[in-house]
Amino acid sequence: MKRADIILRYGDEQIEEAVELRNLVVETPVDTEIQLNIWRNGKNKELTIMAS
Repeated sequence: MKRADIILRYGDEQIEEAVELRNLVVETPVDTEIQLNIWRNGKNKELTIMAS
């Protein structure tokens, strides 16, 4: 993740509002790999992160 990245998808969930992302992050068990779809510099990008 970089400053100004916009998270579009967290796992299988499309993110419409920041509160949705917050709730999903809180519910994710530690050491779970999560696929993110982000918008960076005018392009879609896929990332895999580890919840901690």
